[in-house]
Amino acid sequence: MLTTLILPISFVGTRSPSCGSAPVGPSTRIVSVRAEGLYGLSSEVFAHDLLGVRIAGKRFEKVSPESTFSTAVGVEMCDRGRHRWRFRRVAGYGFRTRLGICTGEMALDANPVLAESGSSCWFYEDISGTVCTRQGKEEVKVLHSDLPKTTYIGTDTYVILDCDAHTIRFSGPSGDEGEVGRLPKEGSFKIFISADTVGDAWEVVKEDALATEDLNSSRPSRLKRLTDALLRWLQPR
Repeated sequence: MLTTLILPISFVGTRSPSCGSAPVGPSTRIVSVRAEGLYGLSSEVFAHDLLGVRIAGKRFEKVSPESTFSTAVGVEMCDRGRHRWRFRRVAGYGFRTRLGICTGEMALDANPVLAESGSSCWFYEDISGTVCTRQGKEEVKVLHSDLPKTTYIGTDTYVILDCDAHTIRFSGPSGDEGEVGRLPKEGSFKIFISADTVGDAWEVVKEDALATEDLNSSRPSRLKRLTDALLRWLQPR
């Protein structure tokens, strides 16, 4: 049985165009995920734990306690350019969902905090509002501990990967953010999300980081708009 999801475009045997340069607008389409649920399938976008995860449209949902942790890992390898993902909580109350960036392969039914899950990773945790890292077989380390908790439906978390600057930024609509630097210069990176609690669900969309930031920088701030309106009102008539 095949499952479908909407996530970044991937091409068989080639790199996605977004790995070399930022795409224009949200880059999504419907693709199939093979029934085996194994990672490393170059023709797919996300591979996931079939027993514990349901993918429907853009929605990632933990549906079974069979595996304590259930993970989906992007197949797209990013080693150039800037990439931005939006994770929006659409169900659940928020308990130990980790989302972020990893290198290499990651076990789909293991806790990403533990070395047994494989890979190195940098991630945000919803229940604690922390940004953490685990390098290879080292213990997990907390890098930032003051980000908002995404325990309410409708809250967003953004993950911005800059392969050229070797940084990852985790941020929310409030402007609070935590940046991680000194990523491996020769590394290739993948997006991942891992959930612990049945019923937790997230909408995952890849966005054009450069276009979004350009739009925000070109749009006058609310304070500037109010100031301009006040100055116009004070002008002699």
